[in-house]
Amino acid sequence: MTHVGAQNVCACPDRPGRLWSLWDIMNHLEAAVLCQICSNLATAQARFETARYRSVQPPQLLQEWMSALVRDVSSVKSIYERIGLNDGVRQFDAILGHLGAAGIDASIVAAEAQHARETLESEAYKLKYLYVRSDRIGCVDNAALFGADVYAKFESARSDIKDSGNCLAVELPTAAVFHLMRTAEHGLRTLAKILRVTLLHKGKRQAIEFADWEKVLTGIKNKIAAAHQLSPGPKRQRKLAYYSDAADHCTFMKDIWRNDVSHARKSYIDSEAIAVYGRVREFMVFVAAHLS
Repeated sequence: MTHVGAQNVCACPDRPGRLWSLWDIMNHLEAAVLCQICSNLATAQARFETARYRSVQPPQLLQEWMSALVRDVSSVKSIYERIGLNDGVRQFDAILGHLGAAGIDASIVAAEAQHARETLESEAYKLKYLYVRSDRIGCVDNAALFGADVYAKFESARSDIKDSGNCLAVELPTAAVFHLMRTAEHGLRTLAKILRVTLLHKGKRQAIEFADWEKVLTGIKNKIAAAHQLSPGPKRQRKLAYYSDAADHCTFMKDIWRNDVSHARKSYIDSEAIAVYGRVREFMVFVAAHLS
């Protein structure tokens, strides 16, 4: 079982990163200690509720119970300080203040023990973790999700590749498609440069980075048309095959996905996002293979 940790826990210097095992979480949160303290607090509450009905209690025993209660509250406060549950820390501070007041009786101590236990439980519920399926573990924070070649040759796309993987890991398919199409755009514009596509805007040359998808695709298609004019032979066949593959990749992604996700026309389900992932990965690998 693997989880993605909440931000305040991830900030812990002895456990960097966001991919945690169940064992990591249990150790970092001192789960066994917290469970034992929760049981101790329930016992303390019962002891002092019983003591309030007895006219005589050995002072030494009451002091031992009180010391144990203060130790437990101080311990859980320390754990919550470390993991950033500040609301709980403030409540435990108040409880310790009440337990240290002069002249308190058994009923007040019992009420404070109950309050401490309820605070421990309610604050623990505030710290959330997201479950990651075992087959998606490799997607978390992985800028090399599309392989070493794409990682090396598309530094500008690493952030979107990593974000698309994180979205797949936590099952946000529409967000995953959005980042996948941003990734594909890096590949598309790079492909246009490989093909030496020339674009014009109002009669002047336009940089490929500032042209929209349709214009870049049109430029690629024009290159394919030019390849058809070459003399028959191996060179013409190689160019036609390469250009046709490139155009098929780009047109398919544009028509099926980019227009929809960019204009909020639809949401995507998980299986669709996985299909997009496969197609974009294939496209980026294709483009990277033709970069020197």
